[in-house]
Amino acid sequence: MEETAQQMKRPFGIPEKPEFTVGLDEPLKKLKTNVLSEGLSVMVLTGVGGLGKTTLATMLYY
Repeated sequence: MEETAQQMKRPFGIPEKPEFTVGLDEPLKKLKTNVLSEGLSVMVLTGVGGLGKTTLATMLYY
């Protein structure tokens, strides 16, 4: 049990980078473009559950 807790710890609670995703390449490209071109420090991702918001944010982080 302790090993699992150690593996799950990430800085700021960031999940591990997903090994495989489907359909998030284009949204990730758009998100990166918006963040870099507009110099944003905060962006809100909204949507119903299961759309991939957390996965998208995680991919942007890595």
